[in-house]
Amino acid sequence: MVRLNTLLVTLLIAVLGIALPTVLVFWFAQKQGAEAEQRRAEAFAGDVLEKSERTFSEFIAVAERLSPLLVGDPCGTENLNLMEYSSLSSTNIKALGFVRDNLLLCSSLNIPGRTFDMGDADYRIPLTPPLEIRTDVFIPRIGELEFMVLERAGLSALIQEASAIDVVTESDDIVLALIGAADRHLLFENGPLEPAWLDILPGAGESASSIVGNYIVAIARSADLDIAAVSAIPITYLDARSHELLGYLVPVGLAAGAALIWAIVFLSRHQLEMPQAIRSGLRRKEFHLVYQPIIELDSGRWVGAEALMRWKRPNGEIISPEVFMVAAEECGLMSALTERLFQLVAQDAPKLLAASEDFHITLNLSAEDIHDPGVVARMETLKAECGAGPGQLYAEITERGLTRPERAIDVIHRLREMGIPVAVDDFGTGYSSLSYLESFDLDYLKIDKFFVDSIEGEEGSVTGTVLLHIIEMAKSLKLGIIAEGVETEGQRSVLARYGVQYVQGWLFSKPLKCAVLARKLRKQQPLERAA
Repeated sequence: MVRLNTLLVTLLIAVLGIALPTVLVFWFAQKQGAEAEQRRAEAFAGDVLEKSERTFSEFIAVAERLSPLLVGDPCGTENLNLMEYSSLSSTNIKALGFVRDNLLLCSSLNIPGRTFDMGDADYRIPLTPPLEIRTDVFIPRIGELEFMVLERAGLSALIQEASAIDVVTESDDIVLALIGAADRHLLFENGPLEPAWLDILPGAGESASSIVGNYIVAIARSADLDIAAVSAIPITYLDARSHELLGYLVPVGLAAGAALIWAIVFLSRHQLEMPQAIRSGLRRKEFHLVYQPIIELDSGRWVGAEALMRWKRPNGEIISPEVFMVAAEECGLMSALTERLFQLVAQDAPKLLAASEDFHITLNLSAEDIHDPGVVARMETLKAECGAGPGQLYAEITERGLTRPERAIDVIHRLREMGIPVAVDDFGTGYSSLSYLESFDLDYLKIDKFFVDSIEGEEGSVTGTVLLHIIEMAKSLKLGIIAEGVETEGQRSVLARYGVQYVQGWLFSKPLKCAVLARKLRKQQPLERAA
């Protein structure tokens, strides 16, 4: 069943490995294409606005400089000469003139019969004095050219209208326009402007872009002149850019999908082979034990050790416990590993217990073990084989072993009756709580390395607060406390200050082989007697 499920999951992931990268490539191409076209539209709108602002600002500067010089008859020869000189020295101004009551009385163009009615202003920018704008103005006797006329305090400037949006767009179907921002009045455009485009009009000094209908629209708004520039690119350009990107990205996506499928198949094959490899490893006695010392903080004595299963293949490959333990749980081989654990402890324990009479060995029991009443008899046999007295063998269970209390409570009770203290490991990382702990007859609570690591983190961190709560809870239940994963002197100091009695970790010792641990325990005995 496990093999079938693994094959089905592998097949599903393989299909996803092909489909997902392809979908992601299409999505990424669309996203990148849209972003690129929006940036291009924003650039066009920015260019139109910058050119319009420069033209308007140029006229404002000319008007402020020239107005004090125009004295007497505004259409007198001297004033016309001043206007002609100023227009010739300007970049965008074709001519300067004088307006009164919508009439262009005269201009530096010096055209006979030059007075004519230009009509009311199309838009007014609220400056002091106001800047009035007239568009689509035809000046008699100079052809069919359209002019934009800017007027301020009677002085006017004639500007060729087409020059305001004279921006290189690479295509004639890109719409450019300039509007009055206050009432969205259209000043001029090079193509039809859709009113819906103006719904994204941003605040003063800002720009915005979006896909509106069949166009990618961008609007740039002036910070000072109450005008805004619009650009709109047909969405067909987005499709073309997306297809161009797909030409580059699809091969990459397919390669990534192939790599993903290969990795999944490799891992699945490895997973399918793992149960058989564990069985073979048990037959060939490839599993062995190392012992992580448990230290009493007050005295510094090594009072016990946790038996840790390790696996080394004949080719020298080391398989991590995080890999083979999970695989053993999934395929129902935990009881076989536990049996091997008991065999190895039975061989090692007499040497360790002989080296130190008040030393204990802790055995890790799985959730499957703690729910099996038969484990009690097996522990009793092991205790006899080791010649262990009360408190020289400990049982350690994880939070998962507490999820079926109706079975676990009886097993824990019978172990403790045999003189085998019971500790709960990984507390706080799963679903155990105070109510769970109160339901079981336990002796020790083991603090996970995750919480120990928080000690030297940020002051007042969430994990640090939880650590204090766990310690206080254990004290209230009169449980001994063991902290694992202690690696720094700072952690040791804080744990001692919090009242933790026992610790494990690389600060004190790495896991040791039985012979090395027995030798260290024998050296410790004379020191204890002297003390």
